[in-house]
Amino acid sequence: MRFKADISDHTSVEATKKLVMFMSKLNKRRCIIHATPDEFVLLNDSSTTRSYWVEVKLNPLEMFCDYEMSGLTPGQNEIFMDLSAADLSQALSGVETSIKMRLTKEGNVPHLGVRSENVTNSIPVTLLMSRHWKEFERSVPEELLLISIFMPSIKSVQRIIQSIKNIQAKHTIFAVNFKGQLEISARTDTSRFCAQIRDLGIDRTPNSRDAPEEAIIRTVLDTKHLHTFVSSIPNTFSYIKLEIDSNGNAYFSTAQADSSILIALPGHSHV
Repeated sequence: MRFKADISDHTSVEATKKLVMFMSKLNKRRCIIHATPDEFVLLNDSSTTRSYWVEVKLNPLEMFCDYEMSGLTPGQNEIFMDLSAADLSQALSGVETSIKMRLTKEGNVPHLGVRSENVTNSIPVTLLMSRHWKEFERSVPEELLLISIFMPSIKSVQRIIQSIKNIQAKHTIFAVNFKGQLEISARTDTSRFCAQIRDLGIDRTPNSRDAPEEAIIRTVLDTKHLHTFVSSIPNTFSYIKLEIDSNGNAYFSTAQADSSILIALPGHSHV
């Protein structure tokens, strides 16, 4: 196996640092690097006991000035590295102008070498065997999706979720119809919060092709988890899309030319 990735411009360095810090904040112990010829992906460790998952993709053509990798075989040209999210974030914390990453070996232990300016950090990694790769094959279940809605700016959504957290509501309810109307609400024994937004872009799915415009799709989410995830999205992203499936699970995503984020949160549709 071989892996090499270099970043040499300040903008890409800062973007990479923010995305690694985002992943580290959500997964303080372990994270997975999934490298393919076309993508560099950060994943949460996703032990099967966790009900959420996070995926951060970096586009090598846009982010890296030099990117080379080779996997097990031409037919299995992938690398999965399990490493400390905190160590990776720490290795990048003081970087300003360049990042060089290399898969190396110290003794019999594989390491990810991270060199920045004149400092080199060597992070132990576990190379996952191909029989474990399926554990990290995650995707939005297209066959279950009911609606996609393009929400207001990320900053606006973050302010709304912060207001709900401030009233100490346990759950946050997203209710959307096919007219592009969204209501974000929460309540406690002593207070209630409600934000209504209109004229948002929506996409129907095959499951909702015949649903009336007034039909309401809901997801009820844990406020603590929602706030942790949404408030951590780097401010370099401008929009956020919400998709809801028939089980009430929610998928938040945002993207730009060099990277994307996808967050899957468990929910239910019963208020």
